[in-house]
Amino acid sequence: MEGRLLSASHCQELSVVTRLHPVPIVELLGLHAKLLAGKMISLNHDPEFSFLISNRMEQRLESIEKLLQVLASTAKTPSDNEQSTSSSSNFTPAGTTAIAVPTPQVEQFEGESSLVAHSRQAHEALQRLLESAPITIRNDPNTVSALAALRNLLEKHRSEPPSLNLLSKDGSPQDLQYSDLPPREEVLMLLAYVEADPMSDLFTWWLFEDIEDFYKMYDEFCQSPVNCPLAISILVYCALCWLLDGNPIMTRAGVDVTKYSRYVSTCERHLESLISSYSLFLEPTELNIAALSAAGAYAIYVADVNAAWIMTSSAARLCQSLGWHRLTPERCGGDEKYHRKAVLFWSVYFIDKSLSLRLGRASAMQDYDISTSLKDLCGVWDRQEGGHHKMFAGWVELSIEMASLQGVIYDRLYSPGSTKSLSERQKVGQDLIIKIHEILCFGNGDWLLEYTDFYKESGDVVLYSLFTLVYRAMPDVSNAHQLSLQAARSTMQVHYSCSKKVEAMGAGVKIEYMTWSIMLCPFTPFIVLFRNSLVLSPTCREKDRICRQP
Repeated sequence: MEGRLLSASHCQELSVVTRLHPVPIVELLGLHAKLLAGKMISLNHDPEFSFLISNRMEQRLESIEKLLQVLASTAKTPSDNEQSTSSSSNFTPAGTTAIAVPTPQVEQFEGESSLVAHSRQAHEALQRLLESAPITIRNDPNTVSALAALRNLLEKHRSEPPSLNLLSKDGSPQDLQYSDLPPREEVLMLLAYVEADPMSDLFTWWLFEDIEDFYKMYDEFCQSPVNCPLAISILVYCALCWLLDGNPIMTRAGVDVTKYSRYVSTCERHLESLISSYSLFLEPTELNIAALSAAGAYAIYVADVNAAWIMTSSAARLCQSLGWHRLTPERCGGDEKYHRKAVLFWSVYFIDKSLSLRLGRASAMQDYDISTSLKDLCGVWDRQEGGHHKMFAGWVELSIEMASLQGVIYDRLYSPGSTKSLSERQKVGQDLIIKIHEILCFGNGDWLLEYTDFYKESGDVVLYSLFTLVYRAMPDVSNAHQLSLQAARSTMQVHYSCSKKVEAMGAGVKIEYMTWSIMLCPFTPFIVLFRNSLVLSPTCREKDRICRQP
């Protein structure tokens, strides 16, 4: 899948870092090293660098902290209230006993969950560090230029509207040429592999609920691509892009998809042209909801999360217009009709809640307004034949729980209307820590098989990231700051473990992991650790280093 989703989709391994963080990590590290060592250390851009951290992640973080001691010895010592207490190298959620919260003198919490806010704080800490640096470093042209570049990136993000690449493509559907599309026989052969794979639901949930329905849509598209309804065309092109450019199912089947690479760019160009011409003021129909949901998921694959938000919010509005937030099997007239609608509804819910925390916006679907039950949908799967339905139900339940939790974290801790009282914020944070821990411990040997086991561990990356965000938003009592750092380190450790597994499982699984575990959730642990290394005093840094030694 490296062709479209790692290159053409703006998701090359190294560029993922700069998309996740408006202040490029490599520039921060380069400037950081210069401040401490008196010369700029250039970081090589390795095109094969597949993930956010190299295989020597822990050693690199340690070296940064050691280098900081050089500058910290010449800087002003922070006040005592900035010092951190000892921590354990193994992260364990804090206890749940009630704590009397005083009025601590801590840094004002900025109240934003977005990666921009985290990068802004790191940038400000870097500026403070620069002010304490020797004048020879502060006046060095390279240092001044690097810091100005970082500042310009942040200011540009503040002043410019978010990028909506998918919604601003030039061209019209009438201008598309269909002669370069893949042969129908080849597509049907690939679909046969999908149909034969018992785990296919894990990877096709955003494309179609039933492959038989997709066969009908594809036949209609092939008969007349020009006159095919726009919603069906979008669904077909989403599936073609996914099929032709590699995916976990083709990897499992041993299919070489490189011979289809010449069709990929055509399908992408057609799909993006159709998406940009799709009106968001649509009739509330099942087909329109499916098309918007698939287009939103595709936007996440190509790292256009702002476009994904707009399309998913529109799909959520249509779901509510049809009353799907009150859906029951009885009202739908049977399991079959209910199943199709419920899968669509919860797919939209999953992306909506996840993007809420990722972008720092209130979700379109509010839990207090939803009465339809996920248990009803899982009950339908339990009544179906085949053990893979039960596996899929367990994975869906876990995924929806995690998405719901992200929405709650934004609403209760990061939104403008979130809890302001320190004691209440402490209680909310403790309750959320308990909930995250419950999901983290969720496991069922009946469904944790090859790919579901990997998905469980990739879900743990998201959960530890949520630990980091929750502790950051809590008052700095009960060791909350140190617990946030421990959670960030644990996230990086689990991420490192997943990275090694992904490399062995193929490019198709790699992009699934990058999309749904890294791009969809605010992956802030690295920037949190980097900022901490900037602001720690020498004494605190030494304590922190000793506490993390085995």
